[in-house]
Amino acid sequence: MQGNVLSGQQASGSPWDAVKGAGESIKAGADKVFTKENRDKAAAAAANAKKHANDTHEELKRAGIYNHFGSFNRELIKPWDTYGGFSPELKTEAKKTFVLMSEDSMFSFQLCNSLSFFAGVLSAIWSFLRGHYLEVIWGTLISYLLACV
Repeated sequence: MQGNVLSGQQASGSPWDAVKGAGESIKAGADKVFTKENRDKAAAAAANAKKHANDTHEELKRAGIYNHFGSFNRELIKPWDTYGGFSPELKTEAKKTFVLMSEDSMFSFQLCNSLSFFAGVLSAIWSFLRGHYLEVIWGTLISYLLACV
């Protein structure tokens, strides 16, 4: 006789019987879902997605979308490269940039992009030290994309 816990009646059998029954039910459902036919459909869909991704990658490559990454990466370090590190000239130019008095607007733009990227990298390092590894990837990616735009 099965009982109701709330009414105070005792259930016959072990509590593990219910767990065992649930496990068998899950296995039966999985056997229905993970059939050879469904695995074949999933493999075909994955192959199709891979083909489309490769086609898109080749199209973007032909269009020249990837040609600018190297020059952009050089632009990120250009402010420090131009002035030879943290020199007094760089500090002066940075101060002019932040009070909107710089004569070289392109350099000011590059400096702001570079600083935003490296601030994101510092944040990623801090996240790594705290053990938030997804934040490291996300923060670095977002800071790079923001510097790109």
